[in-house]
Amino acid sequence: MFFITVAIAMIAAVFAFIIEPSRTIVREVDVESPYWNGAPIKIALISDVHVDNLQVPISRIEKTGKLIQGLSPDIIFIGGDYAGGYLSKTRMPKAAFENRSHDENKLEIAAMHALGDYNKYAPLGAVAIMGNHDRWWSADETRKAFAQTQATFLEDKLLHIKNDKYDFWICGVGDRNNWRKDKPKICETAPSGVDVLTFVHNPAYFIPYLGQAKIQFSGHLHGGQIRFPFIGAPRTSGPYTEETIKGYMVDGDRVLVVSSGLGMVGLPARFNVPPEVMIINLKSGSKAAASSKTIKNYWFIR
Repeated sequence: MFFITVAIAMIAAVFAFIIEPSRTIVREVDVESPYWNGAPIKIALISDVHVDNLQVPISRIEKTGKLIQGLSPDIIFIGGDYAGGYLSKTRMPKAAFENRSHDENKLEIAAMHALGDYNKYAPLGAVAIMGNHDRWWSADETRKAFAQTQATFLEDKLLHIKNDKYDFWICGVGDRNNWRKDKPKICETAPSGVDVLTFVHNPAYFIPYLGQAKIQFSGHLHGGQIRFPFIGAPRTSGPYTEETIKGYMVDGDRVLVVSSGLGMVGLPARFNVPPEVMIINLKSGSKAAASSKTIKNYWFIR
């Protein structure tokens, strides 16, 4: 019995540290909303890249961009947490720019440049936001890195997208880690009656007394990163981890879409939560509704 237990543990470890982190699934989420009145739109969402030289090197970010291009999205949302860090370098102060090596900081910046290059993979370009790990690393350096790309970096800003087919606004909310003390007001300044997509790293903004987002896109949760059968995720990063493991949650007339992300923090492992690229097909509907399915499964992208 002992040897069987050890064998199972070894197999699980190989899967969690080697096989699962190398996977990339494409999850397609179909969303209908009474708050979207425009033409149907296809949105690619990638979040929580957490670049490193082990599981998510620059080459993987570049290949993932090509993968997204092949899915033909109208616009790409890049959902924060570009900075990597395992174990002791996950949080402050060791996560900070000043306390990392030159090579580590160079890698973070290169990742943001590679992600900013996604702008060329969709006709409406790419929009990026701030994640909590990016703020811990360096908010100023994150802003500076994306300013050197063609992607639009939204931090407590509104972006108006208008052409012959679309006319809508994106509200990009900067991550604060503690919404109870500092509720951003930027989304409330959008013109009345327009279509607004709320883009914020932390799903907690969806909590009714914190935000009034009608259609929100987020990341942050990693789906728990480690999920056991029948138990779920033993550790979560915030609310809605269990509710959005399928990629979405419908709350009355509102819809929250959450990506499980591409990278890892804490441990360089995933179990039962494969890295993902998300494609959201958004269209108008008389009531809020959503469904999801995996449409592609790549076993090794590096």
